[in-house]
Amino acid sequence: MIAKIDTYDFYLYSDFRNGSNPLNLIQLIAHAEDFTDDSLLSEEEKELYQKRNELCEIVFEDEWTSRNGKIQFLIEFSERKYVENYYNRFIKLLQMFGLDSEIANLRKTVDFYIKYEQKIKELEENEGNDDWWDEVQILEKEYTYHYSTTNNLANLIVENPEDYCRDEKGNIIEANFTGKKKRYLDNGVLSYEYTIVNGQILGDYISYYKNGLKKELLFVDGYFHKELIKKWFSNGQIAYEKIGDTDFKYWYENGQLQKQRIGDVIKKWDETGNEIK
Repeated sequence: MIAKIDTYDFYLYSDFRNGSNPLNLIQLIAHAEDFTDDSLLSEEEKELYQKRNELCEIVFEDEWTSRNGKIQFLIEFSERKYVENYYNRFIKLLQMFGLDSEIANLRKTVDFYIKYEQKIKELEENEGNDDWWDEVQILEKEYTYHYSTTNNLANLIVENPEDYCRDEKGNIIEANFTGKKKRYLDNGVLSYEYTIVNGQILGDYISYYKNGLKKELLFVDGYFHKELIKKWFSNGQIAYEKIGDTDFKYWYENGQLQKQRIGDVIKKWDETGNEIK
């Protein structure tokens, strides 16, 4: 089975140049709730997609649960065999898909656990003690085998999305797509549309009310940069417009201009058109 993910989210989270965390992209697949019908896949293909899903799941789990440090992650394992089983499975999945560069540090992580197993178990038993956090940080400094499977896997997904996911309709996602994409509600009304350049969200993003009229026009450049250009009321009347870098206009729902800034001059009006001094 192949994970179905939102097309907009794929292009948004695959744009690492603007600060999107690669883990967000992996999470889309690891936590997918909808999947394609795999009846047309061979048994070999089914197994490959299943293993890719498992790889996304374990990479996400490993990164997310290690966000406060590797020692706290290792404390969660109550016995050595669970650590060994976990990392052996992790390594096999990485080998299966050619992500060998970080395997040495995964193996060293197991060796690290074995070396400090008694200390880690003591930390597990004594969690809540006044000096617990300090003891964790002392041991954390000894752990130097950090690995970046997240970045490697995320780049692989961006380069070959057809190997890992499909869009919300079950179609292949084009990695380097340039053009416009549209998303519709179940009743056929346009919900939003956006612009993509070489696989990255860049340009106009227009959202719509359920009645089909425009709601907002934004300029979007990747994950963090969103700038409101225009906004409308649900009756179609314009509510706001950005003019240049600093100027703007606001309107009341009845169409009367409410406030504007042109240069250094700011003016205001009430709903009947009387200027407010």
